[in-house]
Amino acid sequence: MSKCDLEIVLDHPDRPYKPGEKLSGFVGVTVNTDCKCNGLTIASQWRTHGSGNNRSGPNHPTTLFEGEWKAGEQHVHPFELTVPNGPLTYHGQYLNVDWYLTARADIPWALDPKAKTEFVLVDDPSVPALDHGPLQKTGATSASGVASGAVAAIMLGVFAFAGVFMCVGFGSAFHGDWVSAIPFAIVPVLFAGVALFVLSRFLRNVLASRRLGEVEFTVGPDHVRGGDTLNVRLRMTPRTEVKLDAVRARLHAQERCTSGSGTNSHTYTHSVWDETVHLRGPGTLKAGVPIEITGQVQMPPNPAPSFAASDEYLHWKVEVILDAAGWLDWTRAWELAVRP
Repeated sequence: MSKCDLEIVLDHPDRPYKPGEKLSGFVGVTVNTDCKCNGLTIASQWRTHGSGNNRSGPNHPTTLFEGEWKAGEQHVHPFELTVPNGPLTYHGQYLNVDWYLTARADIPWALDPKAKTEFVLVDDPSVPALDHGPLQKTGATSASGVASGAVAAIMLGVFAFAGVFMCVGFGSAFHGDWVSAIPFAIVPVLFAGVALFVLSRFLRNVLASRRLGEVEFTVGPDHVRGGDTLNVRLRMTPRTEVKLDAVRARLHAQERCTSGSGTNSHTYTHSVWDETVHLRGPGTLKAGVPIEITGQVQMPPNPAPSFAASDEYLHWKVEVILDAAGWLDWTRAWELAVRP
């Protein structure tokens, strides 16, 4: 039996709370044996649970009591906390974000008694800034340029050299019997495949820009609510004549949760929203003539809130694709901070 038992009682246990509101109630203490309490504290904290590695937010405890307790006593310690500005409570396919109040009694030389209760945090449109998690970012998320091309070129060179080196090594080991060495060539082929993937990943926009020129891409606003209109704009001056098949903007939301780590990790994804808007149909862009392509994307009426923490995300992105006929597509994404 623990030296004392704790209970959290909220003044309004059945209603949701908004950022900045007061969260009040009391911690009830039933003392089982004489003991000293070095600190009875209470704190609010968000935690994730679901398919990914569970994460939690900062914990800033408030001390309610310090002193001696006698067996048989019952105590009531009231509290009043300010509700944080997020992240909002969310229950999805693979990701869940919940808020908890935790009371803890620091009892020397004994297990610390604890009590926990949940509360729901919902949005308040009057609050200008909402916390979407420690890793939430907005703006362009897929860069193109010389730096990306240099990284790709270096990695391609390293992997290609490793692949050739291993092929030569296996050939020498089999004394020129290349047929027998074929099964061992799988590893060099994998190296080459990784190199090609890296090359396509980092150089696609660089190569596309050889014809399209430098593309200026913006989406605004990047902090949005349900029903808001997003303005998409692209500006460029093509270096050569370019035939476009289409220009599309894709509004996409996805849960992405990773469990485990290293080779034992597994990632779960679930599409929350996926809609594509055509900004421009087929046409020809003239060399040296500046062009601006604009359009609008409508947010759904009640979107899931953005969230970003280590291993667990709910991303909202606008991805723009310039589909050039007979040439590499140019694509870039813009991450949004979305609230209901």
